[in-house]
Amino acid sequence: MLSSSREEVDAFELTRRLSCFPPFSPLISIRIDGQDISKVTQSSLRRAIGVVPQDSVLFNETIAYNIAYGRENATDEEVEEAAKSAQLHSRILSFPDGYETKVGERGVRLSGGEKQRVSLARTMLKSPPILLL
Repeated sequence: MLSSSREEVDAFELTRRLSCFPPFSPLISIRIDGQDISKVTQSSLRRAIGVVPQDSVLFNETIAYNIAYGRENATDEEVEEAAKSAQLHSRILSFPDGYETKVGERGVRLSGGEKQRVSLARTMLKSPPILLL
């Protein structure tokens, strides 16, 4: 999160605000990979951006489910590849139930670093062109 006086602004909100400069100012444009962001929809911009938050949101489900949340139709092999990319695969295999290990409410059964790696794997699975850490 970026802090602006007393107000917190997330990356999407900041991008939206920056893209609303008045049209009478042709010198101001924000471009991502050469494309003016004022010309794209908010939903397409959100699809193109992957965010790994400092405090990861995990569900009281399995590790596999929490990683696959990044792309709901992902195969088991793709989930494992994402975990490998986040350097989490070998740690997951050390758990008695492997990828079927329940993480508990908000991921309480995982360390802070493991939670972040699950979030990173989830984002890697999404494979966004833009990655915000």
